[in-house]
Amino acid sequence: MKETEEWQAVLPLLQAGSQEQSQPPVVSCPPLVTIALCTYNDGSYLPWAVRSVLAQTFGGWELVILDDGSTDAETAHYLMRVPQDNRIKLIRQENNTGKSRALNRILNLAKAPWLLELDADDWLAPDALEILMREAGGQQNTAVVYANHMEWLERANKQLVYQGVKVAPSSLSPYVLLQNAPAVAPRMFNVSILKQVDGWDHHTLFEGRLYEDIGQLMKLSNTHKLYHVPEALVPTED
Repeated sequence: MKETEEWQAVLPLLQAGSQEQSQPPVVSCPPLVTIALCTYNDGSYLPWAVRSVLAQTFGGWELVILDDGSTDAETAHYLMRVPQDNRIKLIRQENNTGKSRALNRILNLAKAPWLLELDADDWLAPDALEILMREAGGQQNTAVVYANHMEWLERANKQLVYQGVKVAPSSLSPYVLLQNAPAVAPRMFNVSILKQVDGWDHHTLFEGRLYEDIGQLMKLSNTHKLYHVPEALVPTED
């Protein structure tokens, strides 16, 4: 329906998919950003999310995939053939613990000063990390760097329809987050500040399984700076 925009968004993922069997790069430098990808029965989406990381123009990342007790065969099949790259780490849990606990486990393992939360059914624009890390470099004592996203509608037959760019609020406060519950993606967190506030709260309603993103942003916006990058860096599904 919007062929040019759709092709520009999807082509880098297709190219990354065709390169998955090639010799992976050997990276010895410590990562600058940890990408946290929690999955629970998301097998049909995972290849796209992982390919989008492999397609990044910025290579100083580590990807931690945490399987939070998935029970479907499609997820199990994909996790058995995750692309070979020494920057990708896979963790499997027998039981489902919920998004907040899963994210906290990745936080405790993170080797980088920044942590980007990538939902399993989203993917990153090829230059997303490059832009986010560039902007983060000029921000002192900033807890979160976030940006706009491209919104896609998923129909019942799995067809994706491009909806356009969804602009995030230029400033986030507990009031804005509670009243509007905006979809904030991508969202990249300062690891040291996350640890100061004890990460994600799993003592909330539904044990931190729902709206953990809104809750975390509300908590951080009370005491820290949240910085908005006015560019669309993540295609996300509605």
